[in-house]
Amino acid sequence: MGDPSFQEEGLMLKRLFKLLLKGILFLPLGLFLNLLSAEAAGLDCAALEKMNEYDLVHTFLKASHKEKSSCLMHDPLRVETDQITRMVFNLVLRMNGLPKEFKDKWQKLTRDQTGVWSVPFRLCLLNQEADCPDGAALVAKNYHNRKSAIILISRERWATLTETEKFSLLWHEILGNLGLESNSYSYSTMVNFHTECNTTVFSPTSFSSECSIVAQLLDPSFIQR
Repeated sequence: MGDPSFQEEGLMLKRLFKLLLKGILFLPLGLFLNLLSAEAAGLDCAALEKMNEYDLVHTFLKASHKEKSSCLMHDPLRVETDQITRMVFNLVLRMNGLPKEFKDKWQKLTRDQTGVWSVPFRLCLLNQEADCPDGAALVAKNYHNRKSAIILISRERWATLTETEKFSLLWHEILGNLGLESNSYSYSTMVNFHTECNTTVFSPTSFSSECSIVAQLLDPSFIQR
């Protein structure tokens, strides 16, 4: 199994084709062009940067998959979070010992459940808080409903994490969007992401070392669940 199912592009083409067909058959040219413009506009991605947490969540969860995906492309952390998310997905998928029912659900993970938007403000435990002290500020929060999901990340706190901590964080937030964790870390703590290095010695003065992130199942009792 490869990466999560990213089918937004096909849906976009299908919607545009239907709109094009409708415009050709039924609508005056001016009205048809207006509809095409509205279809392409989607969310005002620039406005998201100025929203508070409540408005961001409300906007993302009610947006279409196409609108949300279009805006997530502009997030300043997108390249890094996309890469880590894909690696987490594949590392966990290849892991031995996880329950079959979990693996089946993990295989069906979609891009919508892993979407990340980074914010310039602090994420507090309570949404209504405008600010919170260092000890109470969170790195990330996940939100989901029956149709959509979003992960919010604090840029300030994200920058303080190590690479393996970023893997563990996104692993936990994705589990939350899958409905497998809320205020607990029952699944998260069963898997340890860490760096392993392999060194090849060519001579007493020449060698090469390659390091990569690996995932390890920690609790053997988890296998029986």
